[in-house]
Amino acid sequence: MTPFKEFIASSEFVELGRRVPAFRDPGKAVQPLRPVTIQVYTLMFGKFHRWMRDHGKTLYTVNDDDILQFLNSRALDESGTGEQLKSTIRVKYVRMLERVFQHLEVAPNPAQSTAFQIYKTAGASGKDLDMVVMDTAQQQAFMQALPVANDTPAGWKRRRDRAMQALMLGAGLTVAEAMHAKTRDLGSVDNTGSLPVTVNPESSHSTTREHRTLLRPFAVPEVMQWLEERRKLDIPGQLLFPASLATGKPLDKATVYRQVKKTFARAGLEMPRQGGRTLRNTFAVRELESESVELVGELLGLERRSSTEYYLDAARKKARPQSLS
Repeated sequence: MTPFKEFIASSEFVELGRRVPAFRDPGKAVQPLRPVTIQVYTLMFGKFHRWMRDHGKTLYTVNDDDILQFLNSRALDESGTGEQLKSTIRVKYVRMLERVFQHLEVAPNPAQSTAFQIYKTAGASGKDLDMVVMDTAQQQAFMQALPVANDTPAGWKRRRDRAMQALMLGAGLTVAEAMHAKTRDLGSVDNTGSLPVTVNPESSHSTTREHRTLLRPFAVPEVMQWLEERRKLDIPGQLLFPASLATGKPLDKATVYRQVKKTFARAGLEMPRQGGRTLRNTFAVRELESESVELVGELLGLERRSSTEYYLDAARKKARPQSLS
């Protein structure tokens, strides 16, 4: 927070906010922000800072989907003054964060991508979208539409993608956590048929606190079959879902997103959001139907109860006639 306050009081912050470079006297100093404006930006960034801390993110690991989740969270609804003000605040947040990432030379700039997504999905006003969660039938359709491998040399990739998507839906891992999961992170199936999965900073390449989640029974066979195949392929390294047989390096995030979106398409599920966030949302809401807020927060790796309560409204609206497990 201290360097942020120094940054917003600097001429660089003002200059980065200009859409068109100013034609002015080079000898004339840039006018700094007013104290009241600095105070507003400080309060705004403080909320984002707390959200990152609670979700195990930093300014170097947060991505556009994370920023969208923050913008859609209750963190911006404390005043209760209505939708129009919320839309204005959302746009201000994106513009502020865009300058922060420019200052830090983070490329690509996640806030710029967030701005595009807001415009594409909700118009220039940045209106909030409802949380996207699959019901039981949709989850079953998704599982049935998982990638199917063929007998070609690249068939192993489809089996890898199949297990990875099952892990994300069955255990609530983020895309980054799934991409960097290690074989040693998988435990042994317990007496309920669930498989413990350890998530730690090394696995997710972030500052998330170490925690343990549970891969639910309906998804366990897919992951275990892939784990056995991975051993037979003798892939170097510890990554559970490597990008290649030779190097064992991690997948690209865009590749994971494309594969998840293809599964939604094969399942015939037309949803506003068809990425890893929807799979994690679905896991959280499904767990809240039978488990406590405290336990679900632990499974998701969240620090605060309020972060888990973000999913409660969606959980209360849903009434599934049967369980996947």
